Order: sequence, then structure tokens, then C-alpha cells
Amino acid sequence: MAVVVFKDISERKYADDVLKQIVVGTSAAIGDDFLKALVKNLATSLRVKYAFIGELTGGKPEKVVTRAVWANGALAENFEYGLKDTPCENVVSNKACYYPNDVQNLFPKDLLLVEMGVESYLGVPLYDNEKKGRGLLVVLHDAEIPESIDPQAIMQVFANRIEAELERHDAQMKLDKHLNDLERLVGERTAALETSNQNLSEFAFIASHDLQEPLRKVILFGDRLGELNRGLDEKSRDYINRMQGATVRMQDLIDDLLLFSKLTTYSSPFVKIDCNKIIEGTLSDLEARVNESRGTINVDKLPDIEADSFQMRQLFQNLIGNALKYRKEDVDPVINISAQPDGNGNVVIKIEDNGIGFDEKYKDKIFQLFQRLHGKNAYGGTGMGLAICKKIVEHHSGSMTVDSTPGVGTAFQVSLPKKHPLSERTG
Repeated sequence: MAVVVFKDISERKYADDVLKQIVVGTSAAIGDDFLKALVKNLATSLRVKYAFIGELTGGKPEKVVTRAVWANGALAENFEYGLKDTPCENVVSNKACYYPNDVQNLFPKDLLLVEMGVESYLGVPLYDNEKKGRGLLVVLHDAEIPESIDPQAIMQVFANRIEAELERHDAQMKLDKHLNDLERLVGERTAALETSNQNLSEFAFIASHDLQEPLRKVILFGDRLGELNRGLDEKSRDYINRMQGATVRMQDLIDDLLLFSKLTTYSSPFVKIDCNKIIEGTLSDLEARVNESRGTINVDKLPDIEADSFQMRQLFQNLIGNALKYRKEDVDPVINISAQPDGNGNVVIKIEDNGIGFDEKYKDKIFQLFQRLHGKNAYGGTGMGLAICKKIVEHHSGSMTVDSTPGVGTAFQVSLPKKHPLSERTG
């Protein structure tokens, strides 16, 4: 930054007043507004008719496009001009140029000087952050530029400020482009997701109608064959039983696939629910299985949470059903359900059993679709129950973990927010 040397105190005071006037006049503006304010205050303070800020265009420094223009006491339209045979050509060659008088005769091919009636010219270069020329700051006058202060020093001070503003503008433009590209990408991904969800919904419709109808017929005719099996040999009856079993498993698989798809495409409003009542309803649905296994279900006082009540019921039904299914032989299942806050606005619900357990190296695998740790002949199911549970918990912005010891039992921990941002609050 240039240093101004003054002849006396009054000159210094005047220069300070000029600098202050320009700074105050431009301090509240950015972007094009700043550039316009600068040429206005610069021209007014230096008492000249013209001032403009120009940027180089193209790969070669052949043309300049103005960013802000002050002419004859008012802001003027921007314009483009060629550099050849003009004083600006010398400026963009990386040096300040001052022609106190007779500039028209010095550059006779510059018709713009004649058109403007310019007698004197002062220009300083502008640089980018790599110290490459990117433009210029120019003042012109129809007489000699007043020299009561050093105008070159004043120009250099504000050239530095212009450079900073142009760099800020470039960075903002890059940021805006990045944000626009990101917004476009998000829009494209959202559209793709909506299409995917639509396709999934269509699949669910087809599965619920076109796939289940033939299954129902297979089950129906299988039952009729079973009624007529008195005349069949043992091998034929075995075939019928296998067919029926496979058909039921396929129907269960379709039902679970439909449920999994609905978790992605459909959702009820999140409302305040009593988890104790959800558990009561779940145990009512599982009453036959609980009685058959001679199971004991111990339930502590559970909190109210904001959630989808249908999905919560499905979650507890799958977890309690799992605990009943994977019980040890000759040992009555005991299932303990408890809850406690975690101090972060969430509640951790724990479902613990005394079943067969599993090796913890499989603790992540069990949440994947169609994953089974035991043979289907030993334990029935589709291998989707825990994947459905995990999907439900994630839909509620929660998390799910499991701890297990073979021969001892398994404990699932489900962390859910008590108040959910998607909930519909009425009070």
C-alpha cells in the first residue's frame, strides 16, 4: 500500500478528510454497490469528471469491461472497449500511469478520449490473489487533475480495497454455483427417490394382489388334497405337507416385504403414545404364543413418546416374538421390558430374554435383510423381522443395539426421542 507524503499540516488534514470521505461513503456496501459507491466518492473527492473500474476479458489482455462508471456527476452505463493504443494498455502492463495533461495528443488513436473531452488521465492496475493483472481503476478529467493531494496514492489505497472486493465476489460466485449445483443434485436425488418410492408402492400393490391370489389358491387346493389324503401313500402326503409349508413361508415373506416397503413409502403422523398400552396390545396379539411357551413377560413402567403407534406395535411384536421363538429347550422363557432416560431427551427401552443367545460377532449381521443365524427347519421365519425393527427405529430418528451371550440370552436396546420433530402437536 502506498504511503502519502504531505508538504504541510493543512495538506495532511485535507488528505485525511478525502480518505475519510471515501471510506465512509463505501463502508456499508459490498459487491456492485460498493464499486458504484467507490467511483462516485473517488470522483467527487478528487474533483474529476470521470472514474471507472474495469476488468480484463478473455485470456489475453485485449479488452476491458467496466464494472462501475461515474461520468459528469452521475453513475453511467457500463461499456466495453479495446486496450490497443490507449493509456489503459500501459496500466494493465502492470504499472500506474499518470498523464497530467495533453493525453489526447499522446494517444491520438484513442477516440474515446476525444469523445469524452479528456485532458488528464490517472490509472492504477488491479491484481488477483496470484498477483496477476485482472483490471484497472481509472480517473479522467477535462482539465489537469487537482494535485492538492497525491491522487496516485489515494488511487492505490482504494485499488487494494477493490481487489479484495473482487476476490470476495469471485468466492461468492463460486459458492453460489456450488450451492446451486448442490441444490440441483438434491433435487435430482429427491426426484429419483420419489420415483423409487413410487415403484416400490406399485410393487407392493402387485405383491398384495397378483402374488397373493395364486398363493391362496395353492393353499386352498393343498387343503383339499390333504382332505383326500386317505388314499395317498406316505410319500405323497409328505409332498403335500412340504408344498403347504413352502406356500405358507412364501406368504409370510410377501407379508414382511409389504410391511418393509410400507415403512419406506407410508407413515402415520407422529403423536404422543403410551408405550404401556402399546405393550398391552402387543401381548394380547401374542397371547397364544406366550401361553404355548409358558412364557413370563415382566414389564416396568414405560414412558410416553411421540411416535407412529402402528410401527411401535410392530417393533415390540417382532422383538417379543423373537424372544419367545429363540427360547431354550425345557426352559420357560422370561422376558423383561424396562426403560430409562439417557439424559439427552431420549428414552432407552430394553427387551431382555433368557433364550439361546448368539455369538456377538453376528450382532451387526442380524439386522440385515434375509439374515438367519439358525436353520429354517429349527426356527421358522423370513429373516426380515429384525431388519424391519431397525427400519422402524431409524424412521423414528433412533438407534438400536444388541448384546448377546450364547446359552444365556439376548438384550435389545432401543433408543428413541421422547419428543420427535415430525410429531403433530396439538397443545
